[in-house]
Amino acid sequence: MRHLLPGRLTATVFLLLLSMNLLGKVGFGMLTVEGRRAPQGLDEPLPRFGWQLVSDRNRVVQRSYRILVASSSDRLDRGEGDLWDSRTVVTDRSQYIDYAGKTLQPNTTYYWKVRVETNRGTTEWSAPEQWSTGLMGDEHWTGEWIGTDSLGKHDDNTKFSKCTGRYFRKEFGTHGEVKRAFVHVSGLGYYTLFLNGQRVGTDRLTPAPTDFTRSVAYDSYDVTSLLEARNAIGAVVSAGYFFAPRQQYQANVRTSYGLPRLRLNLIIDYADGHRETIRTDTTWRMNTDGPLRYSNIYDGEFYDSRLEFADWTRPGFDDGRWTAATRCQKPGGGMRGHTSRWAVSAQAMRLRDSSILSWLPISPWPTVLAWRPHITVRTDW
Repeated sequence: MRHLLPGRLTATVFLLLLSMNLLGKVGFGMLTVEGRRAPQGLDEPLPRFGWQLVSDRNRVVQRSYRILVASSSDRLDRGEGDLWDSRTVVTDRSQYIDYAGKTLQPNTTYYWKVRVETNRGTTEWSAPEQWSTGLMGDEHWTGEWIGTDSLGKHDDNTKFSKCTGRYFRKEFGTHGEVKRAFVHVSGLGYYTLFLNGQRVGTDRLTPAPTDFTRSVAYDSYDVTSLLEARNAIGAVVSAGYFFAPRQQYQANVRTSYGLPRLRLNLIIDYADGHRETIRTDTTWRMNTDGPLRYSNIYDGEFYDSRLEFADWTRPGFDDGRWTAATRCQKPGGGMRGHTSRWAVSAQAMRLRDSSILSWLPISPWPTVLAWRPHITVRTDW
């Protein structure tokens, strides 16, 4: 018997090493919800999950998966899927897996992870991922549409139609330790949002254009880190596709839906459990005579920096000469969380650079590239 033990031990070690070699390294690439990584503001009641398997071996095939969805990161870390535990599902599918758990609530962050069994063994649990829901229905919107329904003194709806940018602002305070703060916003046609002097988000040309009589896209942002004891929130809204360019021009008549307007819900959750909502209403202040004289996709933008409002997006700005915001007509369509990928600013580049072709980004999906100049003017000549 003593002579057989070394041989058995050697065989056992060999089989163990062989099994480890066959398994190799199998892990996860990008995890997605509705095709995007960690999306914010989804209105989908039954979102779909997806993941990529990565391995240092060829011919790795998924045999089954298990998904956990939790209401908090702590629960997920403990392996508790208090909202959904898919159990083991035998399939090779790894994309567009339907959520089948408890009813999702609006304005909430959820956490999830996945584990997969393959023909080369079972993976570890993926790193935790998350997504947040939007307001999930018009009935959860309390913010009103504010703006104007009639042309201003600098607006024109003839051949070279134009309207000035609409500037909106409001100051408010927080009352305790802020646990979570999300803003849900739509500015028609395009908007830029600021909080305490900081631009919210890095995207451009938002929200996505739609037939505004059928649906109106809105965006959601986590602004927890931007809040202070005293706060100012501001937005500038331009015409976009809402106030159509080149109206009443020959036979090419473009649908115009109205003048720029804003709708917003900023929902603040405090550590003590109470909630506060800052919403657009007639307590906001508005100005239609700012530096953005006009802006549209055909005729470009005219910006008069002499008319700038210094620090208008910060607390303490004197908006005494601004007017009270007025309610305006609803566009008609229902509010819908954005489903398209944002247009984002990729990289700044000097025009004198000659390597422009080598700079162009390579994307796995069709991409439209647009350019926006940033001009520095010297006044000491």
